[in-house]
Amino acid sequence: MPKVKKETAGKFSLVAAILYIIGNVVGIGIFFKNGTVFRLNEGNYLGVLLAWIISIVIVLCMALSFAEVSTCKMKNKNAGVGGWAAQFCGHAFGRYAKTGYSLIFWPANTFAIMFFAGEAILNCFAPMLGWDQVSGYNYGTGTTAIIFGIGAALFVVFMLLNYFKANAMSKAGSIISFVKFAPILMVVVLGIVFGVMYNESGAWAGHFVQTETYSGEFTPMGIISAIPAILFAFEGYISVGNISGDIENSERNLSLAVVLGVAIISVLYLAVTIGCITAGTGNVYNLMHILLEKGISEVAYQILTIIISIFIFICLIGCVNGMARGGISAYQSLAEEGALFKSKALLEAKPGNKMFAGSILFFAMVMFWWVILVIPSSILNTDAMADGSSTSMVLCLYIIYGVTVLGGFVNRFSKKVEVKKQKLFPVTAVIGILGCVFMVFFVGFVQFLAAPIININNGLIYDGVATETTPLWQGLKSGWGMFVNAPNCLGIERAGGFYVLTNIEAMAWFWGMTVVMALLPIFNDLFIKWSGNKEHQQLIWQKNKKAVKFA
Repeated sequence: MPKVKKETAGKFSLVAAILYIIGNVVGIGIFFKNGTVFRLNEGNYLGVLLAWIISIVIVLCMALSFAEVSTCKMKNKNAGVGGWAAQFCGHAFGRYAKTGYSLIFWPANTFAIMFFAGEAILNCFAPMLGWDQVSGYNYGTGTTAIIFGIGAALFVVFMLLNYFKANAMSKAGSIISFVKFAPILMVVVLGIVFGVMYNESGAWAGHFVQTETYSGEFTPMGIISAIPAILFAFEGYISVGNISGDIENSERNLSLAVVLGVAIISVLYLAVTIGCITAGTGNVYNLMHILLEKGISEVAYQILTIIISIFIFICLIGCVNGMARGGISAYQSLAEEGALFKSKALLEAKPGNKMFAGSILFFAMVMFWWVILVIPSSILNTDAMADGSSTSMVLCLYIIYGVTVLGGFVNRFSKKVEVKKQKLFPVTAVIGILGCVFMVFFVGFVQFLAAPIININNGLIYDGVATETTPLWQGLKSGWGMFVNAPNCLGIERAGGFYVLTNIEAMAWFWGMTVVMALLPIFNDLFIKWSGNKEHQQLIWQKNKKAVKFA
């Protein structure tokens, strides 16, 4: 039996790191996000393709930029994007980014994923129970609370498995990442084959654009408004920075994993998009429904739907597993620095355990978001609140990404931080920064400020661009919610009897969540200060304190 070198034992290889990224990123979004992209482009295939291509260029440029930024030397190799931000942008922003990333991304994203995983379990049984996947499931009053419970149980299970069997779960995550190729291939094949066979208008026209609502006309605004929705689907690739210390030859392999991981995901997403375009629908369950309409048997329809639901559930399980693994590592890193309130006390409780403090802190923060989101979602019996919270999360993170890459770009001239220079960095950094600026401006101020105010009396959110009855500004907004629809919730009848957020409600929820997320790092440091700062931390607003070097 070959001997394993001590320095590489139990570590991620380059391939394992790439699979970790794929496991964290490829979840439920690609199977449903194209529905929004199609609607925003009125079903026009050229608009859909251009929106994806532009978005992929932005994400690849960010990945190539982080390939240089991530080569800076840090004492804590698992500091991730927060540590890089501290190196290039100074202590104040670095500390804010590091605590903010961990307090926002890991718990909020994990919450949303575990909620959708709970829904995915029910989806596996939906065809047998006669539930309708196309219009959204109406499970009845109280179902949302049940889904929250299922999701929480899944999270606890995978937290415990990663705590007690970390190496085994790491291998399991790699296997699940391979399995994720199966539903993607299934959607591509079904979309292209059956789209060509059954589409009388031609494979690239799509029956979807022949409806009364969608004209199939090319609109530049459709492309622009679809880009943020697509960028959301790539969120999570940079989280591999929080396990950098566990990657073999991390100075080289981390940057390679980020670039290659994003490139592979881009190819997969484009393949799914082409399958969706050919079939004429952006929703995987709509695709199954189309096959039923075109003549496949009811039994075949149910079997295909159950299979795709099982695969989607496996994809989400992979995400939950990856988030548990990365979240524990990220929070353990913060605890070892004393960067979180009371984190040192957890370290002292079990000083020899390298996962205990991180596990407790991560679990506590996920439950924090669970409490915030479970109450309104359960009352309204809809998943719109859980889905919408991820929009605020991604907006906050793109600010951190953009400023960090900007710091790396400035470093090219100041040369304060030693890095391994990438030839294309000056170009990729500019494109990536502009992409982040666009993302923040369009989502924050166009979709969730200008559009709701202009349409303050028009009521509901719509998922399309301008029509004769729907003003353009109202049509810019992307819908929230995946599966659950609540009939006549609280006695309010909207959208055919189902509860849908109005423009003003969506704006209030978005900005409320964004403000809460943005203030979490400040509150953390205030709590540390009020407790006497026993960790001797250099807080966000402090300067020239030599006791602690954050990164």
